[in-house]
Formats: sequence, C-alpha cells, structure tokens
Amino acid sequence: MGMSVKERVARRVREIQTTSPVALSSSQLASIIAPEFEGEATFDTVSRYCCPGMAAGVLNMEPRDYTLIVGSSDWHVPFHNVVAVDNFLRYCEDVQPDHVVLNGDLLDAVMLGFFKIGPGMPETQDEVDSLGELLERLRRTCPCSRIWFLEGNHEERLQRQKNEHRGFGSLRALEWRKMLELDRLGISFHEYMAPVEIGDLTVVHGKRTNMSAAKSTLLDLD
Repeated sequence: MGMSVKERVARRVREIQTTSPVALSSSQLASIIAPEFEGEATFDTVSRYCCPGMAAGVLNMEPRDYTLIVGSSDWHVPFHNVVAVDNFLRYCEDVQPDHVVLNGDLLDAVMLGFFKIGPGMPETQDEVDSLGELLERLRRTCPCSRIWFLEGNHEERLQRQKNEHRGFGSLRALEWRKMLELDRLGISFHEYMAPVEIGDLTVVHGKRTNMSAAKSTLLDLD
C-alpha cells in the first residue's frame, strides 16, 4: 500500500527543511511542494500538511498562518536541570514548532576548559552521549521542525584546545557536528558567534554580560 498524500508531503517537508541553507516558512514550503502534487491535492491541502505539526501526524493540531519559533540555550549538559530540559522537549512535542533554535552552551565541556579541574568531573564523551540522547529525542518527536544548533562559548572550548595542539587542529572527527551526529539528525550547525537569521529574527550566542549586552551584540553583527 502506497503512502498517502499527507505522508508524502511530510517526507518532502523533512527533506527540504534539513537541506535548505535558509529558513523556510510553511507557506514557502507549500509553494515548493504543491506543484509536485498537481492533480492529486489542492494547494490549500498541501499548505495544511506543510505545518510541522500536521506533517508529524499530530491529528488534533490546527494549521497555523504564522511561523512558530521555539528557542532554548545554556543547558550545560551534564549539569543541566533535568526537569527544565524535559519540559522544553515536551513543549516542542506539543506545539511542533517550525523552528527550534538551540542557542549554545548545550554542553558544558568541563574537561576542555583552561582551568583547574577537580576530581570526579564527567568525561567529554559522557557529555556527548548525554546530549546526543536529548537531541535524538527532539528529532524523533519533532520530525519536521527545522532545528538549529548554535555553538556557544563552552562548545567553542574544543576549537581552542585544537588550536593549542596543532596535531589535532585538522581532524574533522573532532567536531561537534560529527560527534553529535548532527547531519544524520538533520540539525544545522553554526559556529560560535555566527548568527542565524529566520525572517526578521537574528539569533546569536553572544559573549556580553553587561546591561548593554544586546545593543553591543547587535553592533558586533553590523
């Protein structure tokens, strides 16, 4: 038995969302996909199925005429608040956002810091494994959302360590994108301080902590 129109649209949404270099709204997705279903489904039907929630099979979700963006940052796995992160993932599953922005410092990378480390600290591989499980869950429950992973200053510790040890600098295996299997999960990776633009929204993991941090970061991006 072949797939239904809804299932095929959902598959195309996932394919396009995970390969497009730019953020696309549900209406833009429909404009791309609808011609492929000419004679089988109307544009309005395809548009309805291009909503991530509809495409993911959330039967009680109504189509929306806006772009829903959900963001979170600074989990610092494995020192994260388990309840808070679980609530975030549950919320994403409930609302099926168009975009999920993970804005840096999801890992603590404690062993990669340039400071004295006490006994009993988690190994980097343990951190990677723990975060990997959370990302797997996010992708499994939000199969059609566009997910963005922005590198924070804690993840950037890896690059600084590679810079300190020349022999490791060119090893592609020593990249978060590889270690967390982001390509397999269809998650877009962006290096530290590289902004993500979704429509009129600009997101970046900044490095300012003063009262004018937002204004200073905007000036940095100009």
